[in-house]
Amino acid sequence: MKNIKTNTLVDSAIMVAVSAALILMSLWIPFFSIIGMFVSGVPLAVVTVKHGWKVSALSSLALLLILCIVLSDPLGTCSLFLLIVLPGIMSGICIKYDRSFFTSLILVILAVVLSVLANIQILNITLGDDAITSMITQFSETFSQTLKERFNAIDAGQIQGFDIEVMVNGIKDTIFNAMTLYFPTLVVVTSMIIGYISFKINIYFVRRLNIKDYKRTVSFEYFKATKGMLYIIFLIYILSFFSGGNNSNSIFMSALSNMDAIINFIVFICGLSVIDFYFKKAVVKSGLRYIIYLAVFIFGGMIMTILSYVIMLIGTFDAFFNIRRI
Repeated sequence: MKNIKTNTLVDSAIMVAVSAALILMSLWIPFFSIIGMFVSGVPLAVVTVKHGWKVSALSSLALLLILCIVLSDPLGTCSLFLLIVLPGIMSGICIKYDRSFFTSLILVILAVVLSVLANIQILNITLGDDAITSMITQFSETFSQTLKERFNAIDAGQIQGFDIEVMVNGIKDTIFNAMTLYFPTLVVVTSMIIGYISFKINIYFVRRLNIKDYKRTVSFEYFKATKGMLYIIFLIYILSFFSGGNNSNSIFMSALSNMDAIINFIVFICGLSVIDFYFKKAVVKSGLRYIIYLAVFIFGGMIMTILSYVIMLIGTFDAFFNIRRI
């Protein structure tokens, strides 16, 4: 019994030290910041899989104490801490108890959403009650000012009937309204991306360290939208039509708009999955596939809007007709 407790204590201490080192590296080494955000939660996932969530929760408190002492910024530390710890612990719980991949992924994404919402509250405490609105306002004003400078540089004001001030103010208002309306979508979509990457990284390291062979993972090329999602989109369109469409500024319409955007994003991702499913057969080497995908993303900016609609159409078609037979 003493050996078990000693091993648990040693494992926890090592994982806390590793996690703290990774977090500090992500703060102090610029090129490591993004990588560090995703791998810093791995030690807590490992502790959770090996010793359970109670031990990992105590380890997390020790980690928080160390970071507060080193960084001397309690609110900033809590902000970073939550975004790393909650997804790591949730990933560990799901791996430990062999939850299905998509159930686990949803739980990890929810953990990220909770972390983001907690970060928003911390921002409100630090910067004021309307921190998000202020940030959106600042972004829209900066963007419009940059746009105005570009138009002035090419003397666009000399064109008959062209009023730079009116046009730029219109764009600023459009950006502000769009970002305010779709801010919940931005939170959820960002959480989906972070949650997916974090969960896959945690699975990889738990396997590589021979802690647990989680066999319920699903490869990206097997992601698939359901018919139910498409029915929900159709229902949203019907409700939007009878509720006044986009001209309605009610909370109900805002909720419908965000729900529609989130589901369409999922259908888009599933469309990418269909493409990857067939492209993987044509180009076996994964490295070459990633290079091609990156090239399309970088150089396909001019046709990205059209391309996104095509990808969504592919995802919709697969959801209805199961063209991959999966």
